[in-house]
Amino acid sequence: MTTAPLTAARTTREVPRAEMVGSLLKPPRLMELFREVYDGISAQETLVPPERDERLHALRAAAAEATREAVARQLEIGLDVVGDGEMRRGYFLNSLYDGVKGLESLPADDDPIFAMEPFVADRITKTGNPLADELEYLRTLTDHPVKASIPAPSIYHMEGHARSEDVYPDAYAFIADVVAVEREMVRETVAAGADYVQFDYPIYTTLVDPNAGQMVSSESDKAFAHALRSDAAVLDGLPDDVTTAIHMCRGNFKSESIVTGALDPVAERVFNELPHDRFLMEWNDEAHTGGFDAIRFVPKGKVVVMGLVSTQSSRLETADELLRKLDEAQRFLPVEQLAISPQCGFSSFFEGNENAREVMWRKLELVVEVADRVWPR
Repeated sequence: MTTAPLTAARTTREVPRAEMVGSLLKPPRLMELFREVYDGISAQETLVPPERDERLHALRAAAAEATREAVARQLEIGLDVVGDGEMRRGYFLNSLYDGVKGLESLPADDDPIFAMEPFVADRITKTGNPLADELEYLRTLTDHPVKASIPAPSIYHMEGHARSEDVYPDAYAFIADVVAVEREMVRETVAAGADYVQFDYPIYTTLVDPNAGQMVSSESDKAFAHALRSDAAVLDGLPDDVTTAIHMCRGNFKSESIVTGALDPVAERVFNELPHDRFLMEWNDEAHTGGFDAIRFVPKGKVVVMGLVSTQSSRLETADELLRKLDEAQRFLPVEQLAISPQCGFSSFFEGNENAREVMWRKLELVVEVADRVWPR
């Protein structure tokens, strides 16, 4: 017996004005299964020993149910574009890692941020496409516009992604293979029904951090130019009717960010050289991210999604304060080039941010409430 697709409670705007960013907090049973399967150390599904197959089967069934519940709730709230909440992923990078070979498990070290990173021991080659698998299931649930999310290739200019220097002497060689693999993955995901593809955590926010020199794999100016080319190249060949976006993440680990600094030093090139349709920005804490001045460089035809609602704090913002911030943003861009979202996902790795699931849903309801006031349907 087939189940009827889930439908939205409200009319969808032609240009998305209210959206989630990617991951959603997982329900308790799914969290429990992730802890059993991955033992809190590695989120690399391809590295799970065969004896865990039974638990993996239970995890995938629970993830499917959690995805259906998450999509139903997003549609009920009234988001213009929805995602699967990354319910199948232990870590946001698994959309790449679970689809390639060439990786080896590393024991957890003293750095919790990279504790889930595999070691790149051999040339990566595509063996599957978890992104397309996610999207294919998501598309069975609804005819509503849906998004898929995958890491921006330039994330691998960040120190901490360990690889064999015999195989990949530098980040540039590794990123070239990432671009080739992701380009194929994205094409297949679009063929599976994706309306919107989002690329996460490019290197640009790291480049403006005061400690950038210690955090980037090579000389910053060289890495910056290469990042722009790589993040653009992965879009090659996509149909014009597919929306593309890049999320200027600042890190998201147990309600903590990783990098800080205003985007202004790189903004003009980022906004004008990247071909993406939309830029998802983090502005939940201006003391941490700087003001909105950087968006003055955004060219006509592009949309800036203002990430004004925090996924890292349980404090519920008010509609009035969000409306004031959108008014302030209009000093730099017309309202037609703006949208609103949370600043990041709620669960970049399976343990998630320190937030309650009902607070998460209320925050997403607030995103829609504000969008409906600024951009009526």
